[in-house]
Amino acid sequence: DPEKDSRAALYIFAREFLKRKGAKNVLDLGCGGGDGTFLLAEDFHGEVVGVDIKEEAISLAVRKFHALGLRYELGDALHLQYPAGSFDAVVAFHLVEHFVQEDQKRLLREVARILRPGGCFLAATPDRDAWALLGIAGMQEDHLQELNKKEFLRLLGAAGFSVQKVYGQSLLKEGRVYRRRFLNFLKRM
Repeated sequence: DPEKDSRAALYIFAREFLKRKGAKNVLDLGCGGGDGTFLLAEDFHGEVVGVDIKEEAISLAVRKFHALGLRYELGDALHLQYPAGSFDAVVAFHLVEHFVQEDQKRLLREVARILRPGGCFLAATPDRDAWALLGIAGMQEDHLQELNKKEFLRLLGAAGFSVQKVYGQSLLKEGRVYRRRFLNFLKRM
C-alpha cells in the first residue's frame, strides 16, 4: 500500500534524522496503533513514547509493537501531562490537520512547552494548495483544518518555532491520487 509505505518512510526518515541529532527521548504525538512509533524506536538507542487520545489505538499498539525503550501512553495532545522540557524531540505526523485552527495553535504551544531548549519538532501535514491542485483538498472527513505551507509556517512561528527545513512527499507516485479520490468517494457513500 503506497500510503502506508509513505507513512513508514516518514518514520524511518525521522528516526535516522533524530539519531544524527543525538536525540535520546522522543514523543510520537498521535501515534495511532503504534506501527510508525515502532519504526521510530527500532535501532534508536533511546526512549520513544507514543501518545494517542484513543484508548483502542493504545491497546493495539501495546499488544502489537514492542521494542527496547518503547512505551505507549493514553493522552490528549492539547493537554500533555509532561513537565516543560521533557523531550529532545517531538514527532507529529498527520496530526495537525485533525484540529480546528484554535486547537492547532494550542497543540503547537504544548509541543513547544514539552520540548527541551534546542529540541526538534518534526511534523507532517498535507499542503492544502498541493492537494487542491490534485482535487483532493478538504475531502478527508476527519481533517478539520488543512493548511497551506505559508499558513503552517506562520502557525509554527507564532508558537515560537524557527523552521530549519521543509520537505515534501510526492503525491503522484503509483496512482496515489486516484486511490485517495476513490477511498474518499467510498467514505462519503
